[in-house]
Amino acid sequence: MGRHLPLLVGLPLVLGLLLGLEVWSPYFFGEDDNFHQFLPVILDSIHQVEAGDFPAMNPHQSMGMPVFAAGTYSISYPGIYLAYWLAILCGSQQYFMEVYAILHIVAGYVVTYGLLRRLKVEGVIAACTAASFVLGAYVIFMGRAWYYTYPTLVFLPLIAWATHDLVARPATLRRIIWWGVLCGVYFHAGNAQLWVYTMFFCGLMFLIKVVSSKVWMQKWIALALASLVALVIASPLLVAQYQLVANVDRDGSSFASMQDCFLNYLLWTSGGYAAYTGSFLFGTALLSIALRRWDAWCVLGIVAILSSLGKPGGIWFIMADSPVFEKFQHPFKFVLFATFFMLVRGAIYVDWTRVLRLSAVLNLILLVAFTWNRGADHASDMPYAPLSAASDQLLGSDRIYSFASSRLLGEKYAQSMTNNFALYYGKNSISSYSDGLTYELSEQIRQREHIQAHPREALQAYGCRWIIVHQSFEIVRANPQAHAFAWSAVQTQVPIFESLQPYLIERHREPHQVIYELPDAAALAFPQGVPVQPLPMEVNGSWMRVELEGLRPEQNKIIVNFLMRPGYAATQGAKTLPIEADQWGRMQVTLDDHEEDLVITYWPIHW
Repeated sequence: MGRHLPLLVGLPLVLGLLLGLEVWSPYFFGEDDNFHQFLPVILDSIHQVEAGDFPAMNPHQSMGMPVFAAGTYSISYPGIYLAYWLAILCGSQQYFMEVYAILHIVAGYVVTYGLLRRLKVEGVIAACTAASFVLGAYVIFMGRAWYYTYPTLVFLPLIAWATHDLVARPATLRRIIWWGVLCGVYFHAGNAQLWVYTMFFCGLMFLIKVVSSKVWMQKWIALALASLVALVIASPLLVAQYQLVANVDRDGSSFASMQDCFLNYLLWTSGGYAAYTGSFLFGTALLSIALRRWDAWCVLGIVAILSSLGKPGGIWFIMADSPVFEKFQHPFKFVLFATFFMLVRGAIYVDWTRVLRLSAVLNLILLVAFTWNRGADHASDMPYAPLSAASDQLLGSDRIYSFASSRLLGEKYAQSMTNNFALYYGKNSISSYSDGLTYELSEQIRQREHIQAHPREALQAYGCRWIIVHQSFEIVRANPQAHAFAWSAVQTQVPIFESLQPYLIERHREPHQVIYELPDAAALAFPQGVPVQPLPMEVNGSWMRVELEGLRPEQNKIIVNFLMRPGYAATQGAKTLPIEADQWGRMQVTLDDHEEDLVITYWPIHW
């Protein structure tokens, strides 16, 4: 107990800050993309798993949006199910993001402390450094927008620890398997970009350390075996994700700068990019570099800093033209790695230098003050406001097209059904959050092009019966200069809305939005050429069943009103049927007979 007293003393501090933020700013971690994109899909996917289904896709949005293969929803990561269960125990599934964040921050604190103790850092310094890492500005302020930041707090120190042991200690079978399991499971935790960066830095660490090893050949063999274990565990999602995004035109952005990243590691600023790490430990690490006290942690820290700067750092130029790295956006994601490696280096140097030991404590005090100052005035739009009974009943299960700002604006914004909100309410929308992955698939692009070119005909063909006009659309439209960030998306919607207006029938009005009906919307499944002859249909996350009731003998082609994507297969009994895209991109199936139901399955891995 005495050896780990600093760990136990620091634990209430970490928990206290997190719970304090929740008291002052309820739903602190449910902001931005966590609010718009991730939470609705994660909750729906968990519900599908509870019902015994596999959430390969989300049938409620984008006319069948891939979920598992996207990877960003962590469907195969055990941590989301633990967080969900604990959120339910806390009283509501809407606490998911709060529980998920706190679980990983606390676990990351414990694991980082363990790594530092393995590196022979004194207990108090290890506890302060570990707390400084998991409470860093990037973690707190980016994590509340991108929930997948939090698993890295656990897996980065764990994999660094395992890599260190793989080189510094005998490469036993247990250590090989442990490294492989950690890396394989981590791939399922929500963000391939952070995983690749972690593998890059841990590979670089291995390379630096193995140079001085007398048994370097055995170490390389051990790493190869461990990597094979990791690939086996990661492969189901790795293959599915590669097949989904291989042809997506996604260029890496360079949104970062010297001021936004490097200077903000050290400076407490009231605005700009939140990257503050407390100054003292980070500065101590820089001092050790200036005094030529170099080691592997120094090299990793400097590489991460330069990478986080985007174009000014130079390294991003090389990555932007390299395989895999070329599809990654936002070099400021390297801030998390720069923070980790520089804090570890600072802790090691402080432990060698008695006069600097106080800096670990001062670093934590400064960081806590900064986090509280920047975070306590935060206001979330969570929880999602319930639909009125009239809206809920009117919208039913028919498809919706929304006119709304792409970002939080106006009252009861989630009820606009834009982004991924329709999924939370159990409604159907033909659009989804613009995530840079599924949103940029060729079938999604063609769907938007059809809507832009022929609004009424396309929306009718896609089965959109309801048109929601949220006040955020009108706010941005009335004053685009004041809402420049949202104007580009609204600007593309304005001609669509103006084209639709003569055909819309107002059905329900509330203070924050109006619901219109667009007549003659096609059914979800119908015989070719008769879009208003609906066929009974059952849909879930991996298959659809269409009952072939009332078909005439000559009606042997069925339109299933979901976008045709790779991975779909149509069958009747044991017979596989031809399936292709029609002129609108919907699935068109040629029947073998009218006796058995039509079943369409979706599997994210396909050949």
